[in-house]
Amino acid sequence: DWGGGINSSGTLQPGSPSGLFNNVPDGTRTAYANTGASVSQTVGVTAQAGQTYSLVVALGRRAEAVFAFGAVIELLFGNNVVATGTGTAPGLGEWSDFTASYTAQASDAGQ
Repeated sequence: DWGGGINSSGTLQPGSPSGLFNNVPDGTRTAYANTGASVSQTVGVTAQAGQTYSLVVALGRRAEAVFAFGAVIELLFGNNVVATGTGTAPGLGEWSDFTASYTAQASDAGQ
């Protein structure tokens, strides 16, 4: 249940016969965002102080990509970015996991 951002984003089925990717991670449909677009997901979890929260996203690079890889993942509490993901850029037609983790502080409780 991803929400789309500005410009061009949505869902697609990237595996065969499309040829966009060599495989599909954990499922048959993925979200996509073109340059300048975004994808978001809101979960029904309320932050608790001392609890560590992690966001793991498999980011893909289309097989025919001609531009440099430049995706970013962010973990937000409310409207505040609390962590930015790190990972290794995927090769053409491949996926790579990016992870953003954050341990909630007392001031984050209830977000």
